[in-house]
Amino acid sequence: MSATTAAALPGVGYLFQWPLFFAVALLGLLLLREKIPIPAGIFTAAAAVLCAPAILLGADTFSLGAEALTLSFAWAFVPLIALLLAISWPFFDLLLDRGGKLIPLLAAAGFAVLVAGGTLTSGFSASRPLPETIAYGLDADRDRAFWITCPDQPLAWSAQFFAHNSSVGPLPDFSPLTEGCFNQSAGFRHAPAPAVPLPAPLLILRSEVSSPGGRDLTLLLRSPRGASEATLYIERLPGMGDISIDGKRIVEVPIEKMKPLYRMIMRQLDYRRWFMIDFSALPADGVTVLMSAVPDRTPIVKVVDVSDFLPDEALRGFTSRPASSMPGQALLLPNGTMVAKEYRFPPSPGRRAGP
Repeated sequence: MSATTAAALPGVGYLFQWPLFFAVALLGLLLLREKIPIPAGIFTAAAAVLCAPAILLGADTFSLGAEALTLSFAWAFVPLIALLLAISWPFFDLLLDRGGKLIPLLAAAGFAVLVAGGTLTSGFSASRPLPETIAYGLDADRDRAFWITCPDQPLAWSAQFFAHNSSVGPLPDFSPLTEGCFNQSAGFRHAPAPAVPLPAPLLILRSEVSSPGGRDLTLLLRSPRGASEATLYIERLPGMGDISIDGKRIVEVPIEKMKPLYRMIMRQLDYRRWFMIDFSALPADGVTVLMSAVPDRTPIVKVVDVSDFLPDEALRGFTSRPASSMPGQALLLPNGTMVAKEYRFPPSPGRRAGP
């Protein structure tokens, strides 16, 4: 398990490597005890220290897993935690031998106290606010807007936005790659919202040059409203050539060569139809996108820019966010304002490919 995790997910390999190293040291201590007498107090203290990484990192493994995949997938980490605790069996066996029935009784009492304490303090308050993800999406092509969230998200303050005419379903104008939130029920929960006149993201055709394989389009992407993030969804057409950003060619990694976690995410996306380019810090003057297109096809490019806050004009008539609620962040759904616009680039009349 340690070797597999280190190879597939090196960022979390320590969760299994350190318990293994200390477990090997504990095994060595057991073998040494067979040859050299070790005082019981010293042996118990050493065994407790050597078992600590398995116990502490086991709790960390469950916590990180629950945050990454939500509690609905927490069951997947139970076998891993069982393995971490299994390598500490010499210490627990020692405690049972020395303490008899007292140790299990104390452990059961401690478990009951922790469960009761967690149950009584599991609510949300100003000191422990509830994360609520809500996005405002404006479709600039159709002049319509939506409040958007994930269908499985608990609603408190954000419930007021979905009190009337809400439904669950895909929103291809804002998320062409997926029909819903990651690892949740199909579709997004959305409800009509007032259409605020926000400027749409711009994708300007700067030049078009014929090539033997088709035509090279130079596009300028910028956000007139100063959005910090933007995403391009480029329709994959047969014969589509390279794509470059500010002169740097994008190299697409095959899904088979991705890390397991990324493969799991990609399998929930419609990546075979759309090529996604995400900009996390869009410059104010924009970025240059160079893409190759076949001569007789019209590529479709969807642009969605994202800002961090909800528009004040759309929030009129709703109560302000209380201290017991905080902005959340769902995978593939931002917590802020999205403006979407679709662009098409048909072949120029009379233009032919060069020799």
